Amino acid sequence: MKTPSRLMPLYLPEQVSWWKKAVAYCVLALLVCILLSVIINHPWVLAIVVALAVTTVYSNKRHNQKLREMADERSNEGICSFARSFERNQVDTWILRAVHEELQHYMKFPEGTCPLRASDRLEKDLKIDPDDIEDLIPIVAQRTGRSLEHTERNPFFGKIETVGDFVLFINNQPRVNA
Repeated sequence: MKTPSRLMPLYLPEQVSWWKKAVAYCVLALLVCILLSVIINHPWVLAIVVALAVTTVYSNKRHNQKLREMADERSNEGICSFARSFERNQVDTWILRAVHEELQHYMKFPEGTCPLRASDRLEKDLKIDPDDIEDLIPIVAQRTGRSLEHTERNPFFGKIETVGDFVLFINNQPRVNA
């Protein structure tokens, strides 16, 4: 009998060595020093930095408001309604749960999270960057025991536009021990 999806293991990130962390902090400190030097020598750059910060804050507030409105529309939905939108015996429940849980990190706003639908477009509706989706694929694959070899053979390769496409892409990858 298969283990229930609620008992699925969490993602185990690769351990980063101390020297890689030290190099990353040194690069960050160098970038901050360069930015401060540029601002001191060219004060108008500060106006650009402030404008970018204000634009980012405003964009985040608009996105949070949109998520809040979507959550109000979907107040009676959750992972069960998300799972029911797929063919019952066609999609692995572990994949459904893993995709739902991992994408919920992008659906947070101060008062809660927004329920997902299979038809939600990742980039246009949910404002999730395609690079973030590429980063999520190995996480979901690891959690669900799916291989990422020969992804180019997958019928959904390069065609992940919706949450449903993401689920079906992972579902069409072979199991690691199969």
